[in-house]
Amino acid sequence: MGMAAARQLALEWAQEMESDFRMRCTYQEGPQQDLVTFEGTGAKGTLEVNATSFDLKVKLGFMLGNFKDKIEAVIRKKLDACG
Repeated sequence: MGMAAARQLALEWAQEMESDFRMRCTYQEGPQQDLVTFEGTGAKGTLEVNATSFDLKVKLGFMLGNFKDKIEAVIRKKLDACG
């Protein structure tokens, strides 16, 4: 995919998280890897982005924990649609 395309996709993802789920996101660009940190009601985590992969780590609060499988399915579907 390359770093420029991965970065663009991650920035779009962060904007969606802010607008659709009211998450607070910060984006830090690095020479080889970028880091998105996010936090909102019931969830927080990180998205590590490099030219070849995305590594998403999410910690769900008690209430959202019950929907873990559904949330994971939506994330996978979204990522599959991106290529």
